[in-house]
Amino acid sequence: LLLAGSDDGSLSAAERRRIGPWKLLRGLDAGRPGRRVPASLAGKLRKLLADFRPHVVHANDLLAPELLELVAGSGRGLITVQDHRCFCPGRGKIDARGRICRVPLGEHCRACLGDEGYAERMLRLTRGRLEAVADMAAVLVLSKYMAGELVQVGVAASRIFVVAPWADIAPAPPARPHGRRHLHLLAGRLAPHKGVAVALRAARLLGRRQALVIAGDGPLAGAVAAAARRPGARVIFAGWLDRRRLADLLARSASLWLPSLWPEPFGISGLEALAAGVPVVASNTGGIGEWLLAGQVGHLVTPGDPVALARAASSLVSSPGLATAMGTRGRSQVAKNHAAERQLSVILDIYSKIAGRSPRV
Repeated sequence: LLLAGSDDGSLSAAERRRIGPWKLLRGLDAGRPGRRVPASLAGKLRKLLADFRPHVVHANDLLAPELLELVAGSGRGLITVQDHRCFCPGRGKIDARGRICRVPLGEHCRACLGDEGYAERMLRLTRGRLEAVADMAAVLVLSKYMAGELVQVGVAASRIFVVAPWADIAPAPPARPHGRRHLHLLAGRLAPHKGVAVALRAARLLGRRQALVIAGDGPLAGAVAAAARRPGARVIFAGWLDRRRLADLLARSASLWLPSLWPEPFGISGLEALAAGVPVVASNTGGIGEWLLAGQVGHLVTPGDPVALARAASSLVSSPGLATAMGTRGRSQVAKNHAAERQLSVILDIYSKIAGRSPRV
């Protein structure tokens, strides 16, 4: 196994022994416009492929077309497509008017990109990525939504495998005491496409003993901090938190909000909330509806609707029995469908199939 890109440490020592010898090539360029991959780096990957002769080359979050072509050209290439950048040159399937784009990659994308020179570079870059992805032996995606997007731009459905993320089940959540302020949580990158402005409007509609805690960083962090300073604000800005502090805050929350405006490839923070026994209130967009069973483990709302968002979150406070039942079902769902052992077994099976292919000469 050759990992090209990043290794998140998910494979245990025992699982790596099952795979056999493996190497990790770090420091690969992200393939951003205007940045060429150094010839030395491409040469390093080419030499490693020739000398190590891997049975599987797994590209994870690799975006430089020159390197993707080398991985695909080995005949043993596998890529995990994490987001829209292999088939959308713009704002992550959000058009220039802020609406979800449902049209596949094409010349019409220039309207979203503005400057003609920039548009040309981004289209060339995205098409280069897509051509290499389509030539991979296998393509892993996080959701059926992402699989559908890739099929729409010409990737063979037979090469696409949906492998959803996994999450560790947190210890049983503590009983949330009555008689104190009920907190809802929004955590992640504070950017427009994440629906932060919608969440701020929804927070103003919450009941008197409710508040929204926003944790994270990004271009809208200043706006969130300003909203939290206003007299009578029902917003608390926690800033960036490490995983331990975020987990502690999540365990004390009545719900996790995922008010995205863009089509989320999956929505991993929601899965982590379910694993902690916390119901999720999220936009019905992208791959979210594949794991958020509405009325069972949380609520789905129309993207961009602060009234629906506030109403759904408040219902979990006014009906604590319902919220507890949703949390219990969420933990069971994660244990059944998103256990690390189950998902890693699927990936190892795909590795085995690729390893049995004849290498390209």
